[in-house]
Amino acid sequence: YNRMICLVDGEYEITVSTRATSSGTSTVGILVNTNSILYGNFETNEDQHTMTHPVHLNRGDFVRLQGSFGTSDNYNRFVIKRLS
Repeated sequence: YNRMICLVDGEYEITVSTRATSSGTSTVGILVNTNSILYGNFETNEDQHTMTHPVHLNRGDFVRLQGSFGTSDNYNRFVIKRLS
């Protein structure tokens, strides 16, 4: 329950959004298998932050997020879109 597993080889776009709270920073890492492909450290300004990264995934690869997110589910988003 802590990862998304790729079922079809292809090019994908991964998007992660979070909102840093006024009491701390939000840190987000996108990992493919065990390799970190993108990492963001967002300041405590209560703004929405979004990271998007294209990646090639093979069948059986897995994507997971690492870090801390804002406290409201309304501001957190994780999307994987197949491009080709």
